[in-house]
Amino acid sequence: MKLFIQTILCISLLFFFSCKNEPKVDAEGNVQLPTMDKDFEESEYKWGYINPKGKLIIDAQFDDARNFKEGMAVIRKKGKWGFINKKGQEVIPTKYKAAWSFSEGLARVLDFDGKMGFVDKAGKMVIPMAFDMVEDFHEERARFLEKGRFGFINKKGEKVIPAMYDQVSNFRNGLAKIKTRGKYGMIDTNGKIIIPTTFEYLNYFENGLAKARKNGKYGY
Repeated sequence: MKLFIQTILCISLLFFFSCKNEPKVDAEGNVQLPTMDKDFEESEYKWGYINPKGKLIIDAQFDDARNFKEGMAVIRKKGKWGFINKKGQEVIPTKYKAAWSFSEGLARVLDFDGKMGFVDKAGKMVIPMAFDMVEDFHEERARFLEKGRFGFINKKGEKVIPAMYDQVSNFRNGLAKIKTRGKYGMIDTNGKIIIPTTFEYLNYFENGLAKARKNGKYGY
């Protein structure tokens, strides 16, 4: 009996030490990855990529690795982020504090001074690190925050819609929702008011109609 207990104890210890360096998973078994807006040290476990047949295509060598998008994947090495292609080649060096997936040919990056800009797939800085907060491009526009207000830039980094709104959404089918003084409306990609800010709630258009609320009542 004593030998049996010792054996069980040894197996338990081996299991514990073999698993303690594994990444955390949630209740559904999904791996919990660290967020991309922080600086991390080198990880104890490494990430790579397999093909649909389960064959390892890119060796497990990264401290963190995100899904491929537009042919590129964001990866991290020793606390710095960069990009690889589907051959595993580091086409944009791991030198950024944070990086986000490509959207419409450009990717957001964050430097260690806390400023954001955009690079192309060759790693060229096409929009300088000049923003405290900016988001991905949607329909040729990216929303940015300046002095507590939101506006939009184009792919040249020009502020084509000034930061004048309390909230804005991404563009969808040529329109973006805006909020000012507690009311919602919509603008086009040139900043023209298409729907005045008179609604308490406003959804995107679907099949030619948008759900809205005014004076406490919903309609389309």
